[in-house]
Amino acid sequence: MSAGQRFMLPCARRVTTGLGRGLPRLSERSTKRTISLKSLFAPPPPGDMAAAGSKPRIVVKQDDLFHQLSKSPIKEMRQKGLLIQEHGCCPTCVHETSASTGQAATREPLFECPDCGYPTHCSAEHWAADKIRHSEQCGYLRESNEDEHDLRSGRTLREFEFPSAQLPEVVVNFKSWDTFLYTRSFTNVQSARAMRHVSKVLTYPITIGATLHQYSPFTLGSGLTPEGLKSMTALRTTIKEHELA
Repeated sequence: MSAGQRFMLPCARRVTTGLGRGLPRLSERSTKRTISLKSLFAPPPPGDMAAAGSKPRIVVKQDDLFHQLSKSPIKEMRQKGLLIQEHGCCPTCVHETSASTGQAATREPLFECPDCGYPTHCSAEHWAADKIRHSEQCGYLRESNEDEHDLRSGRTLREFEFPSAQLPEVVVNFKSWDTFLYTRSFTNVQSARAMRHVSKVLTYPITIGATLHQYSPFTLGSGLTPEGLKSMTALRTTIKEHELA
């Protein structure tokens, strides 16, 4: 996808669901949210490493990445499932509007889809009734499920071994993620899953960098208004003068 078509380099795959629609519902089993990308790069707790310099413990093998969230061997994934169950609502219930009150009956999604592993409906019956509509998102959710387990599997994430400073004579191309990673010498991104991992983390900073870069794909009429072009020209000139100084 051309970066000029959107004002943001898109993540390789974004998953949007209706699981969190509606007002948050509080329950007795409140769960503190601890899911963060920061935990992916933080040093492991002392108990997770047998000794200094030892190899990290593999929690999930590459041929066994799919798990239902409630049965995941990774604590953060189990917490994620609890958050969805606490704050989400069954989409089948939402569409069942009470004739007397005119309000949709909502129940927590306690049933986990066997195909994607996420809590999606309040019961197996409601999941079966909504299976056709859910199938539109189910594949994306399963992909997300496996990606999240892979990130926390304990393996060495080679795709996050980023290249060093770029040579002055090499021109980076921001047209798409493929051209950017190739011209920027990301040699360790060798699979679709690795691409999704890297683009998920780099979408925001690379968007800012692409906007300010002298060879930015965002031009007048392609992501920039006349006022925006004036501002970007001033910023790029300042950056160039700083580099020359």
